[in-house]
Amino acid sequence: MSGVGIAQTVITVASCAGTLLAVWRWTHRIASRFEQLEEQAMRRKEDDAVILKTLLAVLDGLQQQGCNGKVTAAFETLNNHIIDNR
Repeated sequence: MSGVGIAQTVITVASCAGTLLAVWRWTHRIASRFEQLEEQAMRRKEDDAVILKTLLAVLDGLQQQGCNGKVTAAFETLNNHIIDNR
């Protein structure tokens, strides 16, 4: 094999290696972003659960004080939503 052929082979291998490295870096970045999004979603889910429990307690308290109508309807709607999504 001549010197030019070897140089061209080395250049081709280096180019392929560079492409593979770029693809690996891109894939790693995308995977890291998905992990971050999953962590944020879990934190939001926990926050939402606290907010819903608090709201349910407030509506229950209002109901116990004699507030009816929309309070009762909201309490039932929220309670059914929580039960359905367990």
